[in-house]
This record gives sequence, C-alpha cells and structure tokens, in this order.
Amino acid sequence: MITREAKFTLTDKWTSSEAHYNTDYRILLEDADGVDVKYLVTDYRDEDGNVDRVIFKDNEETTHVDIDSYIGKKILTFMKKEGYEYKR
Repeated sequence: MITREAKFTLTDKWTSSEAHYNTDYRILLEDADGVDVKYLVTDYRDEDGNVDRVIFKDNEETTHVDIDSYIGKKILTFMKKEGYEYKR
C-alpha cells in the first residue's frame, strides 16, 4: 500500500477594496487519506493598520479554526513558507 503525504496548496488570493482592505487566501489541504478540505484565511485590517488573521473551514464563516490549534499552526506554517507570514 502506498501512502501519500498531506499537503497544502494556495488555490486563490485576493484583496478586498472595501473599508479596510481585507486579504483572503483559499487553502486546500489534501490529507493522507485522500480527503480534500478547503480553508479560507482572512486578514482583517483596521484603520490603524493592525491585522487580525482568521481561519474558516470549508469556506464557511461559521466554522472557525483556532489559529493556535494543530491545524491552525500547520496552515500558518505553510503560509509563512509561501511568503504570507502573519505577525500578531
């Protein structure tokens, strides 16, 4: 039996021109079991330029992923490697 490694892919990135210029990233996780899970990572910027990054599962704004959880840290590590580092 051949096992495959889980991998992340940045599938899309865009910046909103609305109010505070939010940036959204769509991330696809292809896990080792062959299941694909989509995540939406959003950077919210306030008037002072402070950024708050939020992760949602399956592109639904109701299923929040804690950025300090195992998967949250994996997503942030992937994004850092891709050049989209987040500093709290």
